[in-house]
Amino acid sequence: MSTLLDGEKTTPASFLNRRPVDDFTGFPGFVVTVDNTDAGDFESQTYEAGVGGPAIATSVLPTVSWDDQNSVANQAGGISAYGRYDISWVGWTFGPRSPFRLYRERPSATRDTFALSITARAVGQVGRVDADAAAAISSATGTTVTTDDLVAVKVPFTVTNSSFGRAVDVAMLRRVAAASGMLLGDPGTGDTLTVAVPDDAWIPGDQLFFIETVSLDSVADVGGSEAVVLDASGQPIRVQRTVATFAPAVLSCRTSPRESCNPVVGVGVTGGGDWISNIDGQNLAVQYTAPVGLADQAAFDVLWAVSGSDAIDAGRDISAQVDSIKVVPNPYVMFSRYQIATPQQDDARLMFTHLPPEGTLRIFTVTGQFVQEITWGPDDLAGNGDLFWNMRTREGTDVASGLYVFVVEARNPATDQMLKKIGKFVIIR
Repeated sequence: MSTLLDGEKTTPASFLNRRPVDDFTGFPGFVVTVDNTDAGDFESQTYEAGVGGPAIATSVLPTVSWDDQNSVANQAGGISAYGRYDISWVGWTFGPRSPFRLYRERPSATRDTFALSITARAVGQVGRVDADAAAAISSATGTTVTTDDLVAVKVPFTVTNSSFGRAVDVAMLRRVAAASGMLLGDPGTGDTLTVAVPDDAWIPGDQLFFIETVSLDSVADVGGSEAVVLDASGQPIRVQRTVATFAPAVLSCRTSPRESCNPVVGVGVTGGGDWISNIDGQNLAVQYTAPVGLADQAAFDVLWAVSGSDAIDAGRDISAQVDSIKVVPNPYVMFSRYQIATPQQDDARLMFTHLPPEGTLRIFTVTGQFVQEITWGPDDLAGNGDLFWNMRTREGTDVASGLYVFVVEARNPATDQMLKKIGKFVIIR
C-alpha cells in the first residue's frame, strides 16, 4: 500500500477546496483497496554497510547470500514470518584465517588451519537447545524434534526482525556423521580436500531455524473447528507464542561451486579468487512482503488544494511540483494552439506547466548562449501554474529553430531551500 494518497484522485476536488479546513461536513471518505496476493513472499535482499547503511557495491558483494529457494517462511496459523530481517555479521564467514590454501603434500596443514580459523571465529549468537525451541520446530516441520536433536550452534551473525522489533533466535539440528565434513577445492580438477567441521559450528548451506516470540489470536475448539476467542469488548484475545518463523532458514553460496562455498586461494585452484568473505559490520537485509491485516490502520491528513500565493503562505512543499515542470508543445512545430492572446500575455505561443507560485525561468541555446530570463509571481500564472512565453529573446527578436535548455529556480516554502529544474525543448519553424 502506498504511503501517499492523492486526495484529488479519490475525492472530488470541489469538496477538497472547501474552506476552512475543519468544515468537512458530509465528507465522502476514502475507498482503499488492499491487494494481499504477494503477502509473505520473498521480496529482496540487500547487503549494507551497517544496518540501514549504504548498499555494498556489486563488485565486492560477499559470496554468501540468503537462499530464498531453500528457505521456507512459516505462515501457518497466523505466524508472521514476514517483514525485514537484518542479518548482521560480526566477523569473517569462516574465521580470521580464511581463505584457505590447499597444501597437496601436507593436507593436515590445511585441515589444522581450517579448524583454528573456525574455532577463532567471532560468535554473534548461539543456537537454542530448549524445549520451547524443539516444540516450535516440531510444529513447523511436522516431525518430532527433541532437545537432544538440537545443538548449541555458533553463528557469526545476529538476526533481528526490524519490521516488528523482534529479536530472532536461531536453532540447528545436529548433523549426521556423513555431513560433518566440508569439501574445499574443485572436484572437476581433482584438486580437493575434505576438512572436518565441528558439530557446533555453522557453515553456509546449513539449515537453521529462526525462532521468534509472536503475538497470535487465542483460539479454541468449537464443534471441531478453531474459533478466535474474544474478550468482553469483542476484541480477539492475543497470546504470546514461541514459533519457528523460518523452517528452515538457509544462507549459502548457491552453486559457486556448492552451497557450502569454496573459500580457497592459490594458483591452479578452481574458485580461488572468486571467494569474498563477510566481515564485521556488514548487514544483509532480507525482505518478505508484509500483509495488511484487519487490525492495521491507515491515517490520512486531508489538505485543501492551494495555489499561487496561498501555497507560499501555507508553507507547502513544492518539490514534487518542480519535478513535474514541462514545456508544451514539445517539440514546437510551426504553430501552437497557445498562439492566442491571453489575459496574462499577448501572443502567447509556448507554455511552461506546473510552475510553482514564484521563481525565475532562464532559457539558453544548447551551446550555452543566454536567450531569455523571466521572473514571475502568482499573478503571472494561468491555470494550475502555467506560464506563457512569446518565444522572443531579450532583444525582442523571434528565437530560431533549434534545441533549447531551460532552467527553473524557485524557493521551497516548506524548507526555504532553492529548488532547480533543468529541461530541454525543441523549436522547429
